[in-house]
Amino acid sequence: VTFRGYYDENLEFIGLEPGRIQIVGSMNPSTTVGRHVLTSRFTAIVRVACTTYPERTQLQTVYFHSLKRALADHPTHGSDSQIRKLAGTMIEIYDTVAQTFSADDYRHYKLTPRHLSEWVAGLERYDMQA
Repeated sequence: VTFRGYYDENLEFIGLEPGRIQIVGSMNPSTTVGRHVLTSRFTAIVRVACTTYPERTQLQTVYFHSLKRALADHPTHGSDSQIRKLAGTMIEIYDTVAQTFSADDYRHYKLTPRHLSEWVAGLERYDMQA
């Protein structure tokens, strides 16, 4: 990033266009299993934005709209009221599991809203007409 490029496995320089590179990620503390510390050299040359997890009402809105897209063609559960109930139930399950299985007990018990997104993505793989 500093030198606007890198060398590939054949030692040819691959140039990067400034201002057109984005590195987007979800980060947990470096003490979490499978995580590594970001170097101060790297974080000094990039912009870092930190946000907290969304509140329950925000999760409800996000997953209502995600489920609405996933269940748009479903004959029974495609109505707004059914989708709203499903989103609320999913968030309730997520909250319960997150409180029951804490990272304080075992480091790999780190539950995030990403798990809800994966759940919705899994639903999108099914043929809802069948």
